Parts: sequence; C-alpha cells; structure tokens
Amino acid sequence: MKKYLGIDVGSVSVKLALLKGDKLTAKAYLKNQGLIPTVQEGLKQIPKA
Repeated sequence: MKKYLGIDVGSVSVKLALLKGDKLTAKAYLKNQGLIPTVQEGLKQIPKA
C-alpha cells in the first residue's frame, strides 16, 4: 500500500501528516519561528514504518 507524506510549512507552524492509503497514520504540529530545523524535528516525529 502506498504512503503519502504531507508537509505544510508556514510562518507560524509546521504541520505534517502521514497517510497509508486513505488512513491517517501519524501527524505532527510544531511552532515554526521560520527555522528549518523545525521541519527536521517534525520529520523525526513521524514513524518510518
């Protein structure tokens, strides 16, 4: 089954969602402050499985 990762980077927050088929399997919300490491931290919170 295919997996899809959605990433929304805004000026205030970063939102990530992992879908497996039509099911939401993981999500993360972080305050951004315009910093790239915030996106990297969000990716660490999403399981690889």
